[in-house]
Amino acid sequence: MSYEYLYPYVEKLKDKPFRADYFMEKITSTGLNPTAVRVDNDRGSVIVYFPDKLGSKDEEKLNKVVEEIFKSWWDDK
Repeated sequence: MSYEYLYPYVEKLKDKPFRADYFMEKITSTGLNPTAVRVDNDRGSVIVYFPDKLGSKDEEKLNKVVEEIFKSWWDDK
């Protein structure tokens, strides 16, 4: 199962691109264990892969951590 997130400020990613390992580290620190994370800095896309669909609490946790990462990118620019 995959979950895709789109960063709304794609132009900022030219100066400070997302790194999949950073997302993986932040997501696993919440107790979630994705199988992979893929970023596409040209589109502002982050895709997080799990072996199965997440339950609602885990999905909410994933949404929150990705939102926090996105916000930290906004605050840094």
